[in-house]
Amino acid sequence: MQYTLEEYHGLIIQTHIYRFFQEYHDYFEKDKTKKLVNFFFNRIYTLEGKDQRDNMAQETFSRFRGILSEKSRNRIDKLLRLNSLTDELDKEMAIHWKNDPELSGKIEYWKVIPCDVFKGLMLRSNTFESRKEQATLSIENLESFFELSKNPIAEMVMKPIKMAAMMMGIRQLYETLEEGYNATRPVDKELFKIFMEEVREKESDYLKSVYGRELTFPESGIR
Repeated sequence: MQYTLEEYHGLIIQTHIYRFFQEYHDYFEKDKTKKLVNFFFNRIYTLEGKDQRDNMAQETFSRFRGILSEKSRNRIDKLLRLNSLTDELDKEMAIHWKNDPELSGKIEYWKVIPCDVFKGLMLRSNTFESRKEQATLSIENLESFFELSKNPIAEMVMKPIKMAAMMMGIRQLYETLEEGYNATRPVDKELFKIFMEEVREKESDYLKSVYGRELTFPESGIR
């Protein structure tokens, strides 16, 4: 049976989500953090119409950059870059897997890709620097949304973004931003800092296990 590249890509995504659930299981169970981890480690991968949303957002965001604050522009830039880079890297893995005569047929039997096989695909498909950038962007997006959610004038910050998104017909982009904002609101600062320390440690260890290279993420801006 012939499988499409999209089917290989889908199982790559499913394996990422499975790993995140295993690594951060406690946070998926806590009332205060389950929305947070579900959004950044699951929902952001599986939003309906993701490809269409990302392409449309990239094409139209430049039209309304001028009416947003620098922080708002940077926040959207980093979210779009994270989505774009994640798709690019995972599709590279899917292509290598589909073209590997020894592994391609295994898609019929796997619900998630075994850890050693997955790491091997990542090593052959993606550079250390590209995966480092992706992990760094994930952390920066988490901290950016947390910072926004604790801003006493957050609703005023979000209003021009919403207006611009509606004007340009990219409501889904705003809804993605709003969902990230709402996901971080229930989390207090101390819990968030503990969580982020764990993310930095676990993601650094994971990439070291793949590439054999040390990784230190930028220090948190959350004080």
